[in-house]
Amino acid sequence: MAWPTERILFEQWKVFRERFLTVEDPTPEDFRMFREFLQGPAGPPGLQGPAGPVADQVYILRKFAETTESVTTGATWTPATTHEVGEYGTYTFFIINTGTASANVRLEISPDDVNWILYPSPAGDVVGAGGMFYFTMPLFAKYARIGYVSTLPAQTTTLDILLNAQG
Repeated sequence: MAWPTERILFEQWKVFRERFLTVEDPTPEDFRMFREFLQGPAGPPGLQGPAGPVADQVYILRKFAETTESVTTGATWTPATTHEVGEYGTYTFFIINTGTASANVRLEISPDDVNWILYPSPAGDVVGAGGMFYFTMPLFAKYARIGYVSTLPAQTTTLDILLNAQG
């Protein structure tokens, strides 16, 4: 049989897990309830751990985002939608070429939405017709987007750009 304190901690953990670890899109009310659960309605004691209130020890916030954008390539480099990715721990752009011609793509990252680093190079990587390519976060930056251009200027193609991010 568990000690009373261990049993209380176990029961508190079960409630915490059921109420807060399954929330996919937390609202401000969810965060208020989360803080109240950890701290108690008037601050500590709330959920207790071995070293005191859990609110003083742990903050678990997981966020997931996904976007999809369809673009048509042309003869000049064009940036897709800029995303603020600094709040995420990791992200991946997937580029699916749904057209009949190849395209060059590159990841563009920026600290300020003005100055851009072209990754892996200004020429980008080729995604063939019907092919797929991806970029994962090479380094931390606040903004990211995909740049794209037709490999052969006279041959346009359609790209689906998907962003998956979590943090």
